[in-house]
This record gives sequence, structure tokens and C-alpha cells, in this order.
Amino acid sequence: MSVEIITQEMTTVEVPILKVATAWEYRIQLVKDKVAKTLTETEFELFLYLAKTYHLDPLLREIWAVKYPNEPAQIYAGRDGFLKVAHLSGQFDGMSTVLLLESNGKVIESDISFKGAVLLGAKCTVWRKDMGNPVSASVALHEYNTGRANWKTMPDTMIRKVAEAHALRRAFSIHGLYMPEEMEKNVPITGTPSPTDAKPVELVAPLPKPQLVQSQKPKKSSLTQEDTLFNELPDTLKTKIADELDALLEHIAEVSGSQPNEADFLLKYGIRSRLEMTYKQLRRYWSDLRLLATHLNAS
Repeated sequence: MSVEIITQEMTTVEVPILKVATAWEYRIQLVKDKVAKTLTETEFELFLYLAKTYHLDPLLREIWAVKYPNEPAQIYAGRDGFLKVAHLSGQFDGMSTVLLLESNGKVIESDISFKGAVLLGAKCTVWRKDMGNPVSASVALHEYNTGRANWKTMPDTMIRKVAEAHALRRAFSIHGLYMPEEMEKNVPITGTPSPTDAKPVELVAPLPKPQLVQSQKPKKSSLTQEDTLFNELPDTLKTKIADELDALLEHIAEVSGSQPNEADFLLKYGIRSRLEMTYKQLRRYWSDLRLLATHLNAS
């Protein structure tokens, strides 16, 4: 049966779903090369299953996977990906999100936070055309706030997105997909190789221990050395760290045959760029990259 005949038999809701489904599914090798190079066969099958089930396009980054050494791949979708599922259902009838604030001993709902109020969380309500009552979800800030990156600078926006993801998942029965913002506190720390693992390949020298370069009158700071941001490190140390990380990424690209997207790695830390990373996170990032390079060398 041709696509044209199939389309004639479909409802107006199903036609756009067909168009989405035919856009990338004939480019599976491209999907694997670009966004799923390091996934196992089983993980890649699950990734494709979720992408096809919810009509999300991996090549448009509507759904993506992040793989860490010795850990199962994490499959993510953004809030807008959940909204796409809702719109394609044909039953989406609106959504409203408010912040939950504490002011003068009372919990109130507000579109924006205001001076003197304490942000507690957010609440999202979703309406469906085929349901008499809306679906609501409330989330607490302390359960998701990492205190880093966007959580530090835009907590209102971040907790809204989490509430919306919860409500949309419930309203449209979305299973097996989460946003990175929901998982940042629960992403497992990559372990070190056991004695039975393949012998590690020494790629580069370990990062040096942090050395504070002080002037005659050092600036006062509330940050500990481990919490010092990349930009606040001495220039010599910043150069050393950048060189080490770039060398690892180049090696991974050479071994895997594709250029790794550093942004995908940094999702593990809830951070968009190195500039937002603390020294402690940088050392852990270097360790994870080195472990990945060792894994790729052994495979």
C-alpha cells in the first residue's frame, strides 16, 4: 500500500505522525554514527524503539543518549520533546505552570517569584480534550536542585521544566524518557576499572593537584580549592587542564571514528561548558574521559 493511500485512510491527527516517522528512520546508520556511536546493540535498539514509539527525531536532538563507561546508556528527551508527543496525540488542550513559594508562613502559587519569597517548587497542570479533569504534578525544588550551572542562576525556569515534564508524562502516558534536569542528582558516578578489566592504556599524565597561585595580597573567597571554577584557576593550570582534556577528546574521536560532542558528556554534571565546572568536576570529567578512551581501546 502506498504512502498516499495510507494517508487518505488516516485521520488528521495521524497524518503528521506518518510524516515525522518517515523523516529519519531510513537513515539509521547516520543516527548511529552521529548520536549513538558508543551504545551497545541492545542500548541502540532501545533508543530506536523509544524514538519510533514517541515520534522523536534523533537527528534534530529531540531525543538523545549519553553513554558513560561501565554504566547503562541514559536516554533523554527535552521538555519540548514531551510537548511534541502531546501535540501529536491530537488531545493536548493546554498547559499552565506556576511556582510554589513560601511567603509569610504560607505556601502560595505565583507566575513569578518575588522579593522575600522562598522558592519551594513548581506545579504544572495539563488539560486533555478527552478528559473531564486535568492532570497536575507538583515537584519540590530540593529534590532536583544541584546548585550548579542553570540551577544556580535560573532555578525558577529549571524547576518549571521539571514540573512540566512530570505532568506531560502522566497526561500522555510517556514511559522510559526523562529530561537531564530530572536525573542530574541521580546520575551514577562512573566507577574505576576492576582488576579483571583490560589493562588501562596510559594516554596522558594525570592532572596535577591544584596549586593556588597567590599574590602578595590574596583575594578573599568563600570558595574552597575544590569548588574553584575553571575561570578562577591560575592561567597555567587552566592551560594544562584544557590541553589534557583536548588530548583525550581527540584520542576518543580517533578511536571511535566520530568527533565526540562535549556537551553530551557535560550533561552528566548539569553543565553546558567547561567554564561552569569546578576544579573537582574537571578532575572527575578527565577521569571519565580517560576511562572511556580505555574502554574504546580495548573494544
